Amino acid sequence: MRGSLLAVYLFHRTKDLLDANGHLPNMINALADVLVQAKGGDNTPRDEFVRALCAAVVAQEKYPSNIHTALFHGRIHTYPDISHQSEEVEEWIGAAVAIGDHELLRTLLAQMTPAQRTLPLQSEIMGHPLVYAARKGFFDCAKMLLDYFHSLPETYTPDSSLVTDAIQAAIEKKDADMTKYLVAWHEDHCPKPEKPVYAKWLDTAVMHARDAQIVECLLRVRISRQRRVDYSLFRKACWASSPDVVRLLLKPIKPNKVYPLGTPLGDAVACGRIDIVRLVLDAGAHPDGPISFAGYPVENPLEIAVCYGRTEIVKMLIKDGADLFYGRCGQPIDPLIRALRLRPIDKGLYNCVRRAMIKRCGGTLRAWWEVPTLEKLQEAERVKAEIREAERLKMLGISAG
Repeated sequence: MRGSLLAVYLFHRTKDLLDANGHLPNMINALADVLVQAKGGDNTPRDEFVRALCAAVVAQEKYPSNIHTALFHGRIHTYPDISHQSEEVEEWIGAAVAIGDHELLRTLLAQMTPAQRTLPLQSEIMGHPLVYAARKGFFDCAKMLLDYFHSLPETYTPDSSLVTDAIQAAIEKKDADMTKYLVAWHEDHCPKPEKPVYAKWLDTAVMHARDAQIVECLLRVRISRQRRVDYSLFRKACWASSPDVVRLLLKPIKPNKVYPLGTPLGDAVACGRIDIVRLVLDAGAHPDGPISFAGYPVENPLEIAVCYGRTEIVKMLIKDGADLFYGRCGQPIDPLIRALRLRPIDKGLYNCVRRAMIKRCGGTLRAWWEVPTLEKLQEAERVKAEIREAERLKMLGISAG
């Protein structure tokens, strides 16, 4: 059952249990009563509070089956005993964040005793309020909670994993302002993030949020002596992210380097997005691709474009000076043969390459003769194929007739 439907189902069980166990619905009702009393009594929309609390409970559960277990089989380890739950201040704070009421949150935080201020604010049924505030985009609540953490005695060190989880939630929410604020707080008060944590932030920002502001913010984060951007992420971004994001990722990526997974220009050409190809070329990529010194095979960008039938990209590469006859390491290339093997054959693409080759040869009559038309090249390839087949049959001792 999807989260939104499960929240609605849980809301209805707070009204009428039917065959469900009352433990979890009663906890939600008890917290709603606390909120109603804190907000002024009968004029407060209690049902709205119950709906918000149900949504918060469902959102904090990674496995929806736990909700079903709690409803039909009673208590499970995720949910504590209800006998004292409505009196727990951390549950009140979690409930205040669940309804997005920062004024009520301010009041509850101010009322905490010195003993309570040394305890974590983890709500047993709604998770940590900071993470939930980030997930829902409740900026004022998140800021208030971080100010509260900052006001605690120096002997108390906030769990940095809560802040990293909140940053992840803000990125998933595509909330640039929340992400920037949380990242800045994390840098001022927490250790540098580990590479796996940071990589998850950046991957989510690039592939899910696709937000240049968030990516730019994350690229400024200091991590311990490791490169921020893995080439695999740049490669995925070429296919799925925005040009602004790819432009940012190009800064730590070397445009003329051969990576184990490929080359920046080769992957940009393969994805078929002309704006991405333009970005990589403008970043300094050579139109013929990089020179391989690492032992990795390097495919020629022009031949890649021809193989994929990217006519506009072929024109762009030729205009930027791509060699039509040799690669960067001096190896011969033959884009005409590549064009011939396209299925279906794109005559317009073939003629585009042919005209460029003739122009590079000086446009002489000899050049026109030496660079074959599509029909002549097809005929030549057919004859070659017949000769190879005849030779094969001859080796097998079979008569061609």
